[in-house]
Amino acid sequence: HSTSLHTLNLSDNVNQIGPKGAVALVKAVRHSTTLQSLRLWSMEPMSSFDFVMAVRHSGSLQTLDFENSRIGDTEAAALAEAVRHSTSLHTVNLSYNNIGPAGAAAVAEAVRHSTNLHSLGLGDNQIGDTGAAAMAEAVRHSTTLHTLNLTENQIGPTGAAALAEAVRHSTSLHTLHLSHNRIGDKGAAAVAEAVRY
Repeated sequence: HSTSLHTLNLSDNVNQIGPKGAVALVKAVRHSTTLQSLRLWSMEPMSSFDFVMAVRHSGSLQTLDFENSRIGDTEAAALAEAVRHSTSLHTVNLSYNNIGPAGAAAVAEAVRHSTNLHSLGLGDNQIGDTGAAAMAEAVRHSTTLHTLNLTENQIGPTGAAALAEAVRHSTSLHTLHLSHNRIGDKGAAAVAEAVRY
């Protein structure tokens, strides 16, 4: 086995990885002691789910990128468990998926309890105000999360206000992406107040 490979990119399904290939890769990820970054854009949902199980048991993986992989709430909840129990994972990107409020709540709970997650990408999902409120609780309690991307998530004034309040109490968050949402004047005022103090 390789003792030097630390980055693996198998994105966009151009490789047409089938079930046999996915099983082999899952085993490799699970047992690798050097792999630090795994990028799997546009993977099939079940393949993503299998990889999540491998991630949970990996002792070396630091960055996981499942962008545009049709991940829904079920897969997001499984990934949340992996994040919660991982001793090495610090960057997770789940942008451009199908994660709703329930999936966001599961991920938020994992963020809240993770001792090493620094960066989370949830841009271009559908978490809404309910999911934003869950993420706000995670931001408020996390001591490690410094970057959170919630771009284009149908977040309105209520969700923005919850996030703004969390930012005021956070000791670690320094970057928050809220572009292409629906925060309106009330949401903007709440964010401005948080920035002010």
